[in-house]
Amino acid sequence: LKFNIKMTNCEKLFAEYKNLISIDLSAFYAQEIYTMESMFLNCENLKSVNFSNFDSGKLTSMKEMFKGCINLEEIKFSSLNAINITDMSEMFCNCGLKYIQFPHINSKKLVNMEGMFSDCKNLKNVDFSSFITENVNNMSNLFKGCQNLEMIDFSKLNTRKVLNMSKMFMEADLKNIDLSTLNTENVKDLSYFFSKTKNLNNNHLSSLKLKKAYDLSKMFEGCDLNNISLSYIDAQYAVDFFGFLSECKNIKINKNSTLNLRKCKNANALFYKCDLSKVNFSFIYIKNVENMH
Repeated sequence: LKFNIKMTNCEKLFAEYKNLISIDLSAFYAQEIYTMESMFLNCENLKSVNFSNFDSGKLTSMKEMFKGCINLEEIKFSSLNAINITDMSEMFCNCGLKYIQFPHINSKKLVNMEGMFSDCKNLKNVDFSSFITENVNNMSNLFKGCQNLEMIDFSKLNTRKVLNMSKMFMEADLKNIDLSTLNTENVKDLSYFFSKTKNLNNNHLSSLKLKKAYDLSKMFEGCDLNNISLSYIDAQYAVDFFGFLSECKNIKINKNSTLNLRKCKNANALFYKCDLSKVNFSFIYIKNVENMH
């Protein structure tokens, strides 16, 4: 399908269109479009989209644009004018792409990337080298459920203004992922950050900066923590530790680990359904905790 019509609103334009397999938008007049929200929502058989020479200067939202496109294989971007885009939440949620490479785009106004790649079970690589994220404040659920990640260069991802990384890697597999360049120094919400994450190790924790973190509830819920050192977790100002280590398998706290709950108010369900036979309780500072059941 080749498309060359002038429009201003493309919300749900092709949503649920089961017969759409390929679409060429290279001749699409997009200069007046302000939203492409859910444009291809649940187009289950869509395999390729051509956005070559796409000029969308007034576009503000690409929310859920390809959500549910489970067989999507290719998106061609030669250029993308994204100067006014603020919302890309769930843009690729539950789609079939293995590799995502953005063209050089001006996305300085982008603030919301919630769930942008969530549940992309085939996703292996995302290239952020030409993607501007300097004003993004929400990256919650960003890679939730991504089970085949191989290469993410977080040094190209500017996260200095991000406040919310809740569920960022929930149910993801981090076997081949390096988090050493992921900047978390200003993040306040890290709840469920590694919840049920597979192949978590000390290398994933060693560079985390949590000094401004407020909410760490269920951060490690359901993880295999055998020989994980919590000495890397400097979260002395966090208030909420609800279910922080709940349902963790093979929990074994290294002798030198210290969990500082100095400012903690809520530590309910801290060790819910855990085997505590290998836990040394002397490592926990709980002087100011108000709730701990």
